Amino acid sequence: MTLESVTGAAGLLRQHPPVLWSVGLVMGALAVLNLVIPIYGGGAFYTEPLALLQVLVTPFLAGGVYGTIRAENFSVGEFVQSGKTYYFRILLPALVIFFAVILTIILLAIPLALIGAGAAATMAPLLLGGHPLDRLLHVLLRHRGGL
Repeated sequence: MTLESVTGAAGLLRQHPPVLWSVGLVMGALAVLNLVIPIYGGGAFYTEPLALLQVLVTPFLAGGVYGTIRAENFSVGEFVQSGKTYYFRILLPALVIFFAVILTIILLAIPLALIGAGAAATMAPLLLGGHPLDRLLHVLLRHRGGL
């Protein structure tokens, strides 16, 4: 059953490359820009808005691919229509999960800071993957007296 599913997906990717490969191509291009821009100019000034663009574009592309596969119509018009249709159906659960993770990290970091675990402040960038919110947590957890 798994092998059949994988071969079916590979067959779809071979038969309809422009539509189905769009997610990987666009996300790859944005990821390369996120890596190249800080090195060759602009620094974090351009990469943070670019990361936000990537977060906002991903649900549209994923919804477009999902809708075209579901409708079995691999045209660009169907891709755009499906992207609009499924955009919020993908974005909203992703935002709920993201904020639940952030809330969990903050709720775990507060008791660690209150018991004097100074390592919690230095682990915040690791926990958040270098996200700008790690600066907020670092400021909040830097003072051992609590919040």
